[in-house]
Amino acid sequence: MLDIFSKLGYHIYVRLCERDGVMNILLVDDEPVCISTVSHILENMYEKKVTIFSAVSSKEALKIVKEERIDLVFTDIRMPDMDGLELAKSIIKISPLCEIVILSAYDQKKYLKTAINLNVLRYLQKPVDPAEIIEVTNIVSEKHSALKNISVQGKLDLLQGKIAEILISKNYQPQKIKILAEHIYDLDFFSCRYYAVCIILTDSSPVGFEISEAIQKLAYEKNILTIKTTKNEAILYIFGGNDKGLSNTVSSELENTLLPYTEKMQICIGNTVSKVEDISRSYVNAYILTEYSFYTKKGIHKYDKSKNYSDYRKLPDPTIFNIESIPDYEYGFNTFLESTYLSLKKTASTPKKSVHMLFFNIINHMLIQAMNNGIFCDVSVNDIHYMNFLTIDDLYEFTHNFVAEHSLCIPINKIAFNIKNYIKQNYKNKNLSVDMIASQFNMSPQYIPKLFKKSFNISIMQYVTDTRISAAKSLIRTQDMGIKNIAEAVGYDDANYFSRLFKKKTGMTYTEYKKQ
Repeated sequence: MLDIFSKLGYHIYVRLCERDGVMNILLVDDEPVCISTVSHILENMYEKKVTIFSAVSSKEALKIVKEERIDLVFTDIRMPDMDGLELAKSIIKISPLCEIVILSAYDQKKYLKTAINLNVLRYLQKPVDPAEIIEVTNIVSEKHSALKNISVQGKLDLLQGKIAEILISKNYQPQKIKILAEHIYDLDFFSCRYYAVCIILTDSSPVGFEISEAIQKLAYEKNILTIKTTKNEAILYIFGGNDKGLSNTVSSELENTLLPYTEKMQICIGNTVSKVEDISRSYVNAYILTEYSFYTKKGIHKYDKSKNYSDYRKLPDPTIFNIESIPDYEYGFNTFLESTYLSLKKTASTPKKSVHMLFFNIINHMLIQAMNNGIFCDVSVNDIHYMNFLTIDDLYEFTHNFVAEHSLCIPINKIAFNIKNYIKQNYKNKNLSVDMIASQFNMSPQYIPKLFKKSFNISIMQYVTDTRISAAKSLIRTQDMGIKNIAEAVGYDDANYFSRLFKKKTGMTYTEYKKQ
């Protein structure tokens, strides 16, 4: 099988593999004084390690970039024939590996967004600070040295990853590939009739070799060509071949080869497309599958055009994400965690990053609660933040076990827990009082406040007030009700008293809170 990179153009091969160790820097400015200043800084600092070119116009600069291997460009934003940002666009098309630094005496906010989109290395304001010039040059110099020390195969792998990034980009432009690898369109991959993108996510198990072996076997037996890269902690393959059902073929073959390992990975295959410029669409569909498969199971998933994936980012009830309501006692916590899990599982549409963050916040909240009660753990939520969880089931099980293993649930008197629930269910009752609660639980009105305070570190009537104010805030946000009706709905007869209490608790009047 033809290696996709065996026929790389000579220009790219030299560019990546035969660098001479000297950096070529281009200074572009219609003011010779500025060119002289920057040139003086660089020559004094780097002596023979840099070769400096200069241009007083964008047209002259582009000519130099076409003729020389330029590593770093310093360009003014205001030029007579083409501004610095337009010049940067043109340079990147000619030499994608070149780094750009914008120099300007003008307010950067006007140009900063465009500069960021162009991925320029830095935006510096005039008059130039020698320290900043040296800093950005050092950054490029380090990249230059690192690239020089990488093996030829390593550099070709970098090129392959760069090509893959361009192919899956929504803003894919065929000429970018031609620029990056001059003769690559003559290779078999780009003459394939069909393409499909595969995203592979794995847990912490070492299954990389098995995946690589399976892909190689698939490519060899089915005459399929591949481009590989890594993106967002995933392995990404772009397949090319003459099989109209390419994604089906890839799915079935990988299922046969990787069956013993499917419980350790999530493989999502996008739909088959017939044009190179549509590869990005296959990638997007494969990515959507990674969101859906988070709620189903590990293994291999193939994009199905007949299914409606349009609501995969629809959020569930936002109250699920209110971690302030997490109880710090075992019975209440387990109930909370299970109800959160079941609600998310039922909705099956929340982006998995949001779910990960929610569960990590739950763990962090429990760690803080434990420390506040004298329980200290030799672990931080940061230790688990970047762990891979392929499904919501794994995440739920891990959170449940983590809290249990580290004894983060603080035992609370069950009667106090039941009193708290009773208040939540009856806060609308205008007659709710300690006496009423004591009567309900056949306990002394003198003992109940002490029990509640000891269990939750808050007075019982303070908790009643907080519960009512919280409910009032929710009604103000969601219902078109006057202050009198709001007060009555949360258990207050006197609207004026409620108004004063609301401002004391929130720092805002009813009207101010509603406007906000």
